[in-house]
Amino acid sequence: MMVRVRIALAVSAWLIAGAGAAVACSCSQPPAHVKGREAIEAWQLEAAETVVRGRVTQMTAGANATLDGKPVVRADFVVDEVVKGEIGGRQLRLVTLFGLGDCGSAGLLLTAIGWNRPVRIEVKALPGADDYFIHSCGYGVVEPPQR
Repeated sequence: MMVRVRIALAVSAWLIAGAGAAVACSCSQPPAHVKGREAIEAWQLEAAETVVRGRVTQMTAGANATLDGKPVVRADFVVDEVVKGEIGGRQLRLVTLFGLGDCGSAGLLLTAIGWNRPVRIEVKALPGADDYFIHSCGYGVVEPPQR
């Protein structure tokens, strides 16, 4: 129970700090000279603390995935490579929101699992838990298909 409270507090604190009291998501913007998708992705990668590359193996949402009684999206993630920073293992449990103005990255995860493609994504460890939080303001890229 204590771990769930810590996770809920961490997610709530992130939402208040990152998205404000409003429902809409508000992300830091790159400097004016950073233009184009590739340049913006490079800027986000540079700003990220921890980035992993791997595959989403399973997702859960709705009644089977709640945090402090509120619905979230959970995903099992297998790490192929630590691109930046450090993590505690090769199998991560990711937590995010739905992406409907709440800074969630559910769409990115759904695309990665649906297309069976690796994803590079910024993760933030939730204090006192084995979960990692992801959000749409951080670095996240679904890799193109292999040729």
